[in-house]
Amino acid sequence: MRQYMVPILGGISINVISSLMISSVFPPPEATFEVQNFFEKPFGVLEYLTLFILIVLLPFLEECAFRGLLWKILEIFVSKRSAFFISSLLFAICHVE
Repeated sequence: MRQYMVPILGGISINVISSLMISSVFPPPEATFEVQNFFEKPFGVLEYLTLFILIVLLPFLEECAFRGLLWKILEIFVSKRSAFFISSLLFAICHVE
């Protein structure tokens, strides 16, 4: 477990720093206002299902894709640290809005 602390903290740092840099340069996307409107309505089954998919299911699948599949493929060609850095960088780039 200890051997993974530096890569984990590095990935978190890359994501936080890149998010802060991007949010300081660009205004919030219009989707932010759509999300606010979503929470102003009363909740039904469809809204709870949507929240479950957005908050639980999609992030889980995303982690499986980036930390599982992509990382394993990259490890074939580069070191573990490089694979972690590349997959973290791609993860951050994919979240630029």
